[in-house]
Order: sequence, then structure tokens, then C-alpha cells
Amino acid sequence: MKETKTITVLNKLVELHNDRIDGYETSAKVADDPDLKTLFTQLGGNRKKCRQELAAEISRLGGIPKEIITISDRFFRAWMDVNDVITGKDRKYFLDSCEYKEAEAISTYEAVLEHEAGYLSPEQKSMIYIQQTLIETGYDHVKSLSTARIENSGSAMSGVKFRIEGNEGFNAQSDAHF
Repeated sequence: MKETKTITVLNKLVELHNDRIDGYETSAKVADDPDLKTLFTQLGGNRKKCRQELAAEISRLGGIPKEIITISDRFFRAWMDVNDVITGKDRKYFLDSCEYKEAEAISTYEAVLEHEAGYLSPEQKSMIYIQQTLIETGYDHVKSLSTARIENSGSAMSGVKFRIEGNEGFNAQSDAHF
């Protein structure tokens, strides 16, 4: 019974990544700014790695990783497509959407570690904690881009370069002028 619940918990995280991977791939294709294309490609790659780790653990336990995209995920993507047309692929929109979805992912990871940790082995908890840290690093980077955009908009500081380094090869450089 515990393995069944463990598989369910891990599949919850797989579903989360399925949505984010698709969203980041779409965003990387439609974003006009090269630094956003790079950011979305990196975040999507990190999510693929997380999903692969979770899927391998689910398979090891005898389960089948979820590959189905839910109706709510499809609705969200459709809304993003419509919003792209309305906003004209606005940088602020991309960053705000990304920040929201990353915060949502962090909350999901926190809830799993807080409320469902009893179904996880120490190794699984460690894997999930490391993945959460990777997501938090991505969130912090997105937040810094958003903050830099606000702080440097029209100021003498526009054009300032900054560099943020994180876990697992997440290493992005961006211009602070927008």
C-alpha cells in the first residue's frame, strides 16, 4: 500500500513538470527577447531532468509515470496563447506568468514534503528537496529579472549586466535594460 501512495505522490510532481515543460517550450518559441528564450530553455531543461528522475523512481517502484496533460493544464495553455495575442508577447507578462507558475511549483513541493513525507523514503525525500531547491533557484532568477526590469526601467542603470548562478548547471546571464 505504501508503494502505491508513494507512486501517487511522485506522479503528482511528474504532472507538475509535464505542464511546466510544455509551457517553457512554448514560451521559448514565442518570446522575442533572446535572454528570455535562453531562460525558458534552461528552466524547461531543468524540469525535464526533474521529471526523468521522478519517472525513473516511479518505474523502479513498479508504477507508470503520468504523461497525461490535464484539462486545466490545457486551459491554462490556451489562455496563455490568447494572452500572447492580446499582450503582444510582452516581457512583463512572460516574467509574471513564469514567476506565478514557479511559486505554484514551490508550494506543491513544500506541501509534498510537509504532508506526504511519510510515504517517501529518505532517498526520495532528498531527491525532492534537491529538485525543490533547483526550482527555487529558477524562481529567484525570474524574480531578479522582474525586479531589475522595474528598478532599471528608464534609469541610468539600464544596460547593467548581472550574473546569477544556481544549482545543476543553471547559469544565466541577462541584460538589465528593458
